[in-house]
Amino acid sequence: MIFFFATVLSGIAATLLAPAFASAYSSAHAQGTATTYARAISAPPVTWSRAVATRALVRGDTLRADDFVVTDTAIQGRLPFGLDTTTPRAGWLVQRAVSAGEWLRAPAVIPRPVVTAGRPVFALWSDGTVSLAVSAVALGNAPVGGAVSVRVGRNRRLSGIAIAPDSVRLR
Repeated sequence: MIFFFATVLSGIAATLLAPAFASAYSSAHAQGTATTYARAISAPPVTWSRAVATRALVRGDTLRADDFVVTDTAIQGRLPFGLDTTTPRAGWLVQRAVSAGEWLRAPAVIPRPVVTAGRPVFALWSDGTVSLAVSAVALGNAPVGGAVSVRVGRNRRLSGIAIAPDSVRLR
């Protein structure tokens, strides 16, 4: 409790004293007595590769190698947070219409699912020397490495990761 009050009081003191230090800083700069520091040099540009459609694509198409080209874009500094770095490959599925010259990114293109909702799958579980494989029904679509839920029996739902066509590794 004492630390809380000390923190609050120091915050109030800093708020009240900030204008005094700001005026002292500006007067030192006016007299030329302030210490000068070297300016930071900007980071070198980062190359960001992205795929661009070479022709118009319609929903349901499968990407071919000649349907897109990979272009490099230089960005000064770091890549911005949240930048979509989807790198499509031949065989991916087109989810919506894409015009020629448009950047191919999720969710317009997705990896082709190896597990399909409503289809039977093998659910695999392993713990060292003990392994178990059961029949299940997929409850969603997933590409390799994608999370998917499966139903075993009537009421049992388990979650796993798609590892191959119609195969799920349980968590």
